[in-house]
Amino acid sequence: MLVKLAIALALLAIHRHGREPIAVTCCWLYGAALLITTPTYPWYGLPLIALAVLAGRFEWLAVPVAAYLAYASFGHELRQGLIHLAAALVVAVTITIRYQSTAEKQFDSLARAL
Repeated sequence: MLVKLAIALALLAIHRHGREPIAVTCCWLYGAALLITTPTYPWYGLPLIALAVLAGRFEWLAVPVAAYLAYASFGHELRQGLIHLAAALVVAVTITIRYQSTAEKQFDSLARAL
């Protein structure tokens, strides 16, 4: 299941590479990989911090923070899973709000043109 999800994300990155800056694609691809694998060592999230700042996608900073919080909760698997789930929800909600805001602006500009 996770392998299929990783392959789907890679294919999505290939499909979208010309539509958005490469830093944005790298940010969500690396961030999604961290959310899928939820590594035990939190320093795997350090490159994501750089990518999030470079891409201006600050919602992804929740993922490395979650990794450090999960590391501090070592031995409590349920708590670790909930921490990563919360980070995934922060990212998903922020991306959804950004997408809706962009879609509304595109619709408004199209309506004004008519």
